[in-house]
Amino acid sequence: MKLNVWESSAAGAIILFGAVMAYVGSSYGIGTLSQMGPGYFPTVLGIVTVLLGILTFLEVRNSESPRPDASPRVAIFIFGGLFVWAMLVERIGLLPSSIMLIILCSLARPPIRPVPMVATAVLVSLGAAVIFLYGFNLPLRMLRW
Repeated sequence: MKLNVWESSAAGAIILFGAVMAYVGSSYGIGTLSQMGPGYFPTVLGIVTVLLGILTFLEVRNSESPRPDASPRVAIFIFGGLFVWAMLVERIGLLPSSIMLIILCSLARPPIRPVPMVATAVLVSLGAAVIFLYGFNLPLRMLRW
């Protein structure tokens, strides 16, 4: 069987990302299960990501699926949306920056349907704001003027 380089590389990227996350997280205080430090969650999440990456690699290494057809447009809009969110979340608030993120990411692949796109952006952003601002009590504002 021939190695599927494209999917194996993607699994390798997942493994590398998890390893870096675990390494960086371990540089903070990990603590114990009952007294978690700031590095506990990123370290555990990194280890779980590495394990899932290894399982993904074992699953796809001999896959016969073709290389996905991805245009540069996809990368531009997805990374652009993430960049816009990261640059604006503290300046204009979680709600409008999340709406912009979802709208930009929705433009990555046609067909573009404006009404479902905006409705999804608003509803998901409201849900995220409620969960992260009120549920997790993150130090962000919903709207910032």
